[in-house]
Amino acid sequence: FYWLFKPGTRAATIRVNTGCRAHCRFCSVEKMTGRGVVLKRDIQVVSDQMERLRDYYGITHVMLLDDDIFNGEDRTVELFNEWEKRKLGMTWDATNGVIASALTEEIADAAEKSGCIALSFGIESGNPDVLKNIPKPSGVKHYHRAGEIMKKHPKIFTKGLLMVGFPPEPERNFPGESINMIWDTIHLAQEMGLDWYTIQPLNLIPGVEITNHALAREEISK
Repeated sequence: FYWLFKPGTRAATIRVNTGCRAHCRFCSVEKMTGRGVVLKRDIQVVSDQMERLRDYYGITHVMLLDDDIFNGEDRTVELFNEWEKRKLGMTWDATNGVIASALTEEIADAAEKSGCIALSFGIESGNPDVLKNIPKPSGVKHYHRAGEIMKKHPKIFTKGLLMVGFPPEPERNFPGESINMIWDTIHLAQEMGLDWYTIQPLNLIPGVEITNHALAREEISK
């Protein structure tokens, strides 16, 4: 989101939570941290680190590297409220796709007040069957709700992350995904009304569940 920076912005990265609650079959995060494991850093320690980045290195923007930043509404609101209370004078963004079903009005409000300028949402598909098969922790109704919430916060740039198949190479589609299912993804993106969308085909990462199943079905070779 560097194009949103003010002139002279100096940026750094930070992590609040490591790991993710989701069990997306195409993702490798749980291979590194453990299935469903989320390691949460102390809010005061993270906030102190933000101040040090600002005071010692002149940082005015941080990119959150979390895969599951909205982990628990109370904790998330407390974190953003702490940043607002400290008057850090810093902006931040979440480049990795946040979990739409975890977004609430309170989180969005606290995020904006604490300096959030951009959020990415991990949508992947707009088809209910594909979302269940992946499986994503959010459904179509959660994406619609997230879109409505973010429309109330136009100062936050919103980006949706989509995975759209590539028919000539069936292994680049989600299992069982058809052209009509891909159209569901396109229609959902239109209905959510986010500011921007990125589109990529499915990448079969070695060792993850969706890749192992494709190998077992001999859809791909090693």
